Amino acid sequence: MDKDIVSRLYNGAEFRYRRVNVAKMSAEALGATISVTANSITRYETGVRTPTAYETVVMAHALRVPITDLAEKVARDPKAFLALLNLEKLRFVRDGSMPIIDHEGDGTD
Repeated sequence: MDKDIVSRLYNGAEFRYRRVNVAKMSAEALGATISVTANSITRYETGVRTPTAYETVVMAHALRVPITDLAEKVARDPKAFLALLNLEKLRFVRDGSMPIIDHEGDGTD
C-alpha cells in the first residue's frame, strides 16, 4: 500500500522544481526535514529511490504543497485517501505544525 500511495502522491521532477524554484531550498535542508542525506533527496528526485509515504507527506509540507493538492491525487481511492489523512495526522502529531491549505493562493488559513 505504501508504494501505491507514493506512486500517486510523489513526482520527483515536480518536487525538485518546487524545492529549487518555489521553496528555494537545498537538498540538504529538505533532507534534514526527513532525516535523510542530500544524496537521498537527489535519488528520490531522479527516481533511483522511492521515498516512503510518510516522507512524501513531510517533504510536501516542507515544500508548502497544499494537502488539498495531495488529496486530489488519491481522492478516487478511499483506502489511499484515508491513508493520506492518517499520514497527515501522524505528521501533525510528530512536528506539531498545521497542514498547508492554500486559500486563494496566499498559503494562509
